[in-house]
Amino acid sequence: MNNLIKWELKHTFKSKVFWGFGLFYLAIALLLLVDIQGGELATGYDAFLTNCNNLRGFFTLTIGIFGGTYFADAFEERRIQAAIMAGNSRLNIVLSKILASTLAIMIFSVIELVTGSAISFMSIKETGVDSWKPVIATGTLFTLAWAALTSICFIISMLVKKTGAAIALNTVTMIGLDFIVELTVEQPWGEKLSRFTLPGQTFFSLAAESKSEMITSALVSVSGLLLITAVSYIIFRKDELK
Repeated sequence: MNNLIKWELKHTFKSKVFWGFGLFYLAIALLLLVDIQGGELATGYDAFLTNCNNLRGFFTLTIGIFGGTYFADAFEERRIQAAIMAGNSRLNIVLSKILASTLAIMIFSVIELVTGSAISFMSIKETGVDSWKPVIATGTLFTLAWAALTSICFIISMLVKKTGAAIALNTVTMIGLDFIVELTVEQPWGEKLSRFTLPGQTFFSLAAESKSEMITSALVSVSGLLLITAVSYIIFRKDELK
């Protein structure tokens, strides 16, 4: 298992896809300068939340491309098949793939949010917060929600196994889930329901203020990730690879 994870992480960090997306998400933080120049942001924390919303929008549009490429390439280039023939269990393969992709998304998010935070609080004198705790808590919950949601891309990519189709289906899925949440969150029943879904937590993690809301957000993300991992293994275990 350890060797499989090391191999997966090594391949991830050497991938041009990883570095390309990393630079792209880092550049998104610079968009915050435009919002700050507009003069509509009163505090550094307002700017930080605006940056989080910017990143959420770009994640919605592009994370399916990363997920489709990252997962489907492994099937199309027969790296998954090679790992099985090398004697690795299917459970370990699923765990290593999802672990590596989760870490990649966390790195993308953390780098962008740290850069955005620096721009936010260095550009606006009024911070709007008494300490860094709200910033760290919001950033952590937001990152965890997206890392968990991205794991859905493994299931879709596993079912189609073609990079182009996986990119298209994953992108449509991410945009569709975002659209459904935005459509239903205005309704009282929709808001309550969305809080207990991964797509919903990409919204509500940014507004979690009380301890109970933060705990709910973390539990939904972690349990969602575990559930998707379990479903992925069940499907992959029965998958006849060619």
